[in-house]
Amino acid sequence: FRYCVVEGQLCINGSPGYYLSKQGLASVKGDIFAFGLVALQLITKDGRSAFAVEEDRGVSLHHILDLYIPMFREKGNLVHVSYGQEKESRKLTEMIVDCMKKDSQVSLKSFHKDLILLSLAKQL
Repeated sequence: FRYCVVEGQLCINGSPGYYLSKQGLASVKGDIFAFGLVALQLITKDGRSAFAVEEDRGVSLHHILDLYIPMFREKGNLVHVSYGQEKESRKLTEMIVDCMKKDSQVSLKSFHKDLILLSLAKQL
């Protein structure tokens, strides 16, 4: 997943691909950095044609946003907390929401820096 988003090498019908970890790439649910890259795409409106690959179902008919926006509305969080990343996921959610505010002063560069720091903190 991380490779796919950063390198843009893997596609599904010409659209960016989102693959499961068993295929050798990180899954959205299991990788805070990868999810942050999805968020970055959404903030910059690059993810409009992005579809997910759902476990045991192949290509999903759902846009990547459809999988996360309902959860955000219901729980105020964008990452499943059952993956042991509650603190990181809440921080990431705050960063995303801050970026989306009309008067946001958050630059994409600082978002990316914070994302890397968050990812490194998780690994320690």
